[in-house]
Formats: sequence, structure tokens, C-alpha cells
Amino acid sequence: MALFLCITGTLKLTPTPWLPVLSYIAPPSIGRNAATLQEFQRIVENERLPIHQDHNNVPHHLLKLHNPFWTHAFNLQQRNFNPDEAWKAEWSSQEVTNKHLAKDPMQKILSTISHEAHGQP
Repeated sequence: MALFLCITGTLKLTPTPWLPVLSYIAPPSIGRNAATLQEFQRIVENERLPIHQDHNNVPHHLLKLHNPFWTHAFNLQQRNFNPDEAWKAEWSSQEVTNKHLAKDPMQKILSTISHEAHGQP
């Protein structure tokens, strides 16, 4: 007779705010803003791109919900958007279990957690 054991509750899900920290990838909203700003700067530096014609000839009767990306990019540029600083600010404003393990969300946290778990300096 075979014995089958059902083990439940042994694994816990990783809290969502920890996922970007553990993967060393900025949260999606910050990544999108960084990509938008990077693309905007590339467009500004290359005046031969046809998008400059669109930017200079924006119709006044745009739909109310239509918001060209360069408006958002220009606002990011005016605010001196910095993805690293935005990530630190977002991380510091969140209530997360064991947040003290990652003072800086961009540091390699897995080695820090491993050292603390094993009592190493």
C-alpha cells in the first residue's frame, strides 16, 4: 500500500512589493516612466524623425482622453525624474513585512538576507 502525504501551508507567497526588489528590476510604473523619458530624449536629439511634424502640428480638437506621450515625457523631464530616486521613494512609503532587510531597494538583497539568516556579518 502506497502512502501519500499532502503537505499544505509550507510555502508562503512572496509579497508583491518585494518582487521588484528581489529581481533587481524597477516596478512597472517606474520602468514605464524611465522608458518614456528615454524615448522622448532620443526623439528630441534626432530632429529628422517624422514625429516632430506631429508634435508641431497637434490638432486642437483632440479627443478629451487623448494624451500624447510627449506631454507626459515633458512633465517627467520638468520634474527631473530619476528612476532610482523614484524607486527609493516608493519603497520607503510602502508598509512591507521585513522592510528593514532592504534599506535600498536596488541593492543585492538576497545575499544580505542569506547572511542575516546564517548569522554571518
